[in-house]
Amino acid sequence: MLLRKIGSIFNNHRFSKRLVMIYTCIVVVPLAFIFIILMAVYKSSFQDEVEDNSRHIVLNEFSDLQRRMESVDRIEKIINSNAALLSFLMSPQEYDEAETISTVISATDSLEKILAVEADLSSLRIFADNENVPERSPVLFHSNRTDLDRLSRWEFDYNPFYIFSQRYKEPSVICTTRRLFNGRRKVGFIQISIDPKKFFPFMFEEKKSEESFCILKIGEGGVLSRFNNSQVKTQCILDDAALSQIQKQYERFSQGEIIKFQSKGKSYIGAFAVVPELNIVLIHSRYMPIVEPHMLTIYIGFIVGLVVTLFFFFFVIAYITTKMLGGVYSIIDGMKEIRSGNLDVCIPVTSSIDEISLTQITFNSMVDKIRTQIEMIKTEEHLIADTEMKAMQNQINAHFLYNVLETIHMQALLKEDNETAESILVLGKMMRYCLRWRVHSVTLSQELEYINSYIKILNIRNDYKITLEADIPEKLLDREIPKMLVQPFVENSFYHGIEPLAQDSVIKIYTEVDVENDRLFLCVQDFGCGISEEKLEEIKNYLADVDYERDSTGSIGIKNIQQRLFLFYGEEYKLQIFSTLGKGTVIKVPLPLSEGGIKTTSE
Repeated sequence: MLLRKIGSIFNNHRFSKRLVMIYTCIVVVPLAFIFIILMAVYKSSFQDEVEDNSRHIVLNEFSDLQRRMESVDRIEKIINSNAALLSFLMSPQEYDEAETISTVISATDSLEKILAVEADLSSLRIFADNENVPERSPVLFHSNRTDLDRLSRWEFDYNPFYIFSQRYKEPSVICTTRRLFNGRRKVGFIQISIDPKKFFPFMFEEKKSEESFCILKIGEGGVLSRFNNSQVKTQCILDDAALSQIQKQYERFSQGEIIKFQSKGKSYIGAFAVVPELNIVLIHSRYMPIVEPHMLTIYIGFIVGLVVTLFFFFFVIAYITTKMLGGVYSIIDGMKEIRSGNLDVCIPVTSSIDEISLTQITFNSMVDKIRTQIEMIKTEEHLIADTEMKAMQNQINAHFLYNVLETIHMQALLKEDNETAESILVLGKMMRYCLRWRVHSVTLSQELEYINSYIKILNIRNDYKITLEADIPEKLLDREIPKMLVQPFVENSFYHGIEPLAQDSVIKIYTEVDVENDRLFLCVQDFGCGISEEKLEEIKNYLADVDYERDSTGSIGIKNIQQRLFLFYGEEYKLQIFSTLGKGTVIKVPLPLSEGGIKTTSE
């Protein structure tokens, strides 16, 4: 029975499944983490210590080796900068006996001084190509004693067998042989020898049994091989398989990188450094023992106990969840009803007083408040629309009416004709249109009639003529629009575009259709001063600010119209303004292409 109920809950409600899993994990996962962290911390800290130690050792030895090579390079530069010696090696026949003896002694002394200063060097020899140069053992020889050209820049197991005196016979050494030039002409060789114990001192030091230091030779194509030197005991623990593993990591890793490999059945970890001048790789490594048997037993026992604990807590928590969440599902069902638009939902409240029942009561109360708030919002929208319309209609420019009446008065005094009567009639129509406060919407033809009257009044006032061109399809003339939607833009066209020029002009009102976006645009175009790019950008930024703001002059501002469009049709209906300085301005007022969206109120 319990299993069936748990299965039903899990099949129908994902939240229950997650809740059971979460509570189970809250108990079991920390136990697993505690053990894993303790084991991992020790293993990781030990491994990090080994890695850091290997990296430190190998990079230190790499730095010391670089210093030794730099010392050899400095000696080569000193010899190459000795112009007197190089000149003597090239043309000894030009020197007399005394000069020859003096030069040879001087060269010998300078080389022996270098050997005295550089304690790591075993020998320093110069080989002259010119056979007329007298030999002076152990530092000055003829280059024909041996084939020096065949020697590599660095030789790691070199024996100077050509030395004729047993007194100067040396064991195998590490040496570097380099050409000497006087200008561009070859004059001989310089050969510097170093004792392997001084060149690779780290290979002769005592180390712990689990540590090893290896040197690998870099061959053609970057292939690694074992380093051979009769004097150096490499302590190399690498078998062929380990060499192959290191080869792959060497091609992929950078200087001082950590490497891991297995050799002769053991696991090692360490670091390497590449010495490109010598074509060798230095590797310091340490043997890492595998997990001991008692540790493996702990791992297995913990895993078994973890699995048993997991199942036990899973069923206990699943049973408790089925008891506790019965009331939650009724709330979920109520939320689904609200999402579908049913605000009349009322969920049953469980008898026991607990958090679930309080949530159910709160849910029902919340739904009631939502219904009340929606009704209040609807009422407020109507009140706001009425208030803003009345406020807007009260914003008739008193100065404008005063100027018009003064003009009519002057006409009556000067002309004594019927034009005065007609002017008063036009003005009366305008005032009657504006003072119909409770009318929120008018037909497009009514708006155009008012605009036409407005233009007539302007022409009475001014000594230049403004012509209104209305190109509106007849089928749109009965279309209802918000009252005073177009006239303010005609007024702006006059005051900001035409009046500064004070000359005959045209104002066009026409429509554009955007079928794809379901838009009908009422366009007002003038051919006046136009607007600069800076001012146009300022106006667009002003309109982009959604905060309501009434024009400071008391007139019907463009933001007022923008807000009314939002109120009537939605916030996607935004004014569009296009202007070119000196050519005029076009303002496009968007409306829905299909008729509707305006609520009317009778007078």
